[in-house]
Amino acid sequence: MNLPILRFSRVLAASVSILCLCISEPGAHAQGKDMSDKDLSGKDFTGQDLSGTNFNDATLKNTKFEKANLQGANFTEADLTGANMTGADLTGANFQDAIIPQAYFYQANLSKANFRGTRRLNIGSVASLRGTDLRKLELSGNASGIDFREADLRGAKLSDLYALKDARIKRAKYDKATRFPSDFDPVEAGLVLAEGEADEPATKQAANTQAAASDTKPQTKPATTDNEVSAASGVGVKKPDAAPAGKPDMKAMGKAVEKFLVMLDNGQYDESFDAAAPSFRNGLTKASWASNLKQNRASLGKPTDRSAKKVDTNTDLASGKKTYVIPVTSTFANGTVTEEITLVQDTDGEFRVSDYSITTQR
Repeated sequence: MNLPILRFSRVLAASVSILCLCISEPGAHAQGKDMSDKDLSGKDFTGQDLSGTNFNDATLKNTKFEKANLQGANFTEADLTGANMTGADLTGANFQDAIIPQAYFYQANLSKANFRGTRRLNIGSVASLRGTDLRKLELSGNASGIDFREADLRGAKLSDLYALKDARIKRAKYDKATRFPSDFDPVEAGLVLAEGEADEPATKQAANTQAAASDTKPQTKPATTDNEVSAASGVGVKKPDAAPAGKPDMKAMGKAVEKFLVMLDNGQYDESFDAAAPSFRNGLTKASWASNLKQNRASLGKPTDRSAKKVDTNTDLASGKKTYVIPVTSTFANGTVTEEITLVQDTDGEFRVSDYSITTQR
């Protein structure tokens, strides 16, 4: 069960908008059902919570998993021919040696998933491949806008992708065996050359995947009942006590997220660029940042509500620093999006935004 640890609301000077941020401690994942070796062809699991379910060696031809929660699910050696995973959350799922060429992953979140042993994957309109193990895979489709950050691309064949230059791919790993499109420069795009691990035994890799999945959520604490009043807005703000030693300071992270989003909502794009972490500005100019934000915000309209229920921890491959990824569900006048905000704690102890992205929810 998720326990709320931080909430805040704020009235913006330019317009009245409610921001409600609730970062929650993730509860222990359920063990999940055992559906291994079963023939579930044509079954409809749309919208169901199947996190942690074991589909090892199952037959899942034309099975529907639209918008299902499949976090940490095990699809090793499963036959996913024609399976529909539109909008599914497959974070940390294991597809090792699965049959997937005709599976449909439109707008699916495949962050930290494992595709070792599979051959081909069409990534057209996938929502996220962040931190995903894509070693030795043949990828095809339109890569424009897809999130490959921290993905493992060693030995992968990406030469059949188009618009890879328009993907979000900083800090992805590659090696001399990785094949890129002729117009793509991995160094210029901010990828990390990492040799010597692409051929590690599958058993070791599987163990590493399980260990990584267990470490993706930081330990946080429940909310306090203290209700302080924001002098800036006069709106009630619930704040937790200071974080215990060794645990992330959720209060400080909440303030950093709030400050950044308020600047975006007020059109202070130059200020948000200057306030971000130095790594945020790598390969990005202030003019291009402001231009992209103006276009996106104009189409979305004014924000009316925000909520976040988890914090994921990662390690920046370039700097070795721990990062905190907070997906915020944001409702605007013209639709709902996910604003993913990545925080890093700088040497002065302050949390600053190191990355920001918007994904439209379908």
